[in-house]
Amino acid sequence: MYVEDDGTFLGRPNDRAVVADRCLRALRPRLQATRRPSSARSDNSLQPSRPSRTSRSTLSSVSACIATVRQLSSPVTRHAAELTARLTRAAAESTNDRIKYWSIVQTVMLFAVCGWQVFYLKRFFEVKRSV
Repeated sequence: MYVEDDGTFLGRPNDRAVVADRCLRALRPRLQATRRPSSARSDNSLQPSRPSRTSRSTLSSVSACIATVRQLSSPVTRHAAELTARLTRAAAESTNDRIKYWSIVQTVMLFAVCGWQVFYLKRFFEVKRSV
């Protein structure tokens, strides 16, 4: 298990989620340091400011972290899609089995009703001769 200095549990050191979480935790102070206070912003906010050296390094760190998170989350996304497909297939097969058995029951009942009607009508129109 991996526990941070402040006592927060981070799981095993090689977990993908833990790696992504550590990456984001490492970037948080850099991102907060590069933010300017709202009062220091210029009135002409439509013109982009030229990025400083620290913000470039922070952006490269952020882009590296985003690439790491994407790389680590792609197997999870793939597994979720496979699991969804498996569950959908299982539900479809179960429904198909129920439909098949219900159709067999209906066919048997149809033949039973037809046989009973033939028997009943034959007996109804039978002529009884009394001597």
